[in-house]
Amino acid sequence: MKPIAYIKIQYSDHTYTATVHNTQQLEDYFSCNLAPFKILGTNIVDAQAANSIARTLNRISRFGHSLNKCATWIIH
Repeated sequence: MKPIAYIKIQYSDHTYTATVHNTQQLEDYFSCNLAPFKILGTNIVDAQAANSIARTLNRISRFGHSLNKCATWIIH
């Protein structure tokens, strides 16, 4: 399966670049780890998936803010 995006995530102690194959994978990853994070950048590989990725990141961001976590994102 080809990646649809690469998302750079900053935690308090390290930075991680996630290789995303589908949006459910992205949602599962963030739901397993409630540590504060910040999305530093997004590299969309599959243009057809861009809208779905943006919706998922927006939903994750709103949930993070509701938990009083730092969950922001920027799409380049």
